[in-house]
Amino acid sequence: ETKQKCVQAIKGLFESPMLQLIADSDPAGWIIEDLDHAEFSQYFQYEDVKVYVKTDLMFRGKDGTFNIVDWKTHSGTKPFDEEVHRSQDSSVQLGVYGYYAVNVRKEPLGSIRLYEVNLLGGGCVTGFYVDDESMEIFRDHIRKGISKLSSLLVGGDIERNEPLSPEHFPKVESRHCPFCNFFRICKDESFSDRLL
Repeated sequence: ETKQKCVQAIKGLFESPMLQLIADSDPAGWIIEDLDHAEFSQYFQYEDVKVYVKTDLMFRGKDGTFNIVDWKTHSGTKPFDEEVHRSQDSSVQLGVYGYYAVNVRKEPLGSIRLYEVNLLGGGCVTGFYVDDESMEIFRDHIRKGISKLSSLLVGGDIERNEPLSPEHFPKVESRHCPFCNFFRICKDESFSDRLL
């Protein structure tokens, strides 16, 4: 199953119009996180908290846009139609990337394009632009994310970074289980409706 998904994702990459956008750009402007680094080098400080960013690919388009691509491995249904949507409709993850581009890379709002490319959906692309209103939404997402994640730490202590004990994280049955990244390795066999 994993091999089939890998083959399908590679086909999605080659079929995706994003590949042509990248090919038309100057490779000198490509920014790919160096996987040899022990620590992520992309991050920003937000209200005294270090927020790490792991972009898949950033590149300067030949039209001057600063493009951030997020490869996804779930099926998408939207074809690439040259339209870019308001970024508050984008995922939280893309929003954080947009915030990073503005505040760390100092890219102007109008130049940033965020792209989600669904490799298992034939390489379909959804694009978003960034504006002042969406930046406020991104800030709110970041603030809420920090609050949510720190609530899972002992004493909410981010510096200490020690998770609560396992009994704070009970396994629950959910309709979302088949879509969870950990679904296949989850050891709880009590669910009769597992889609293994």
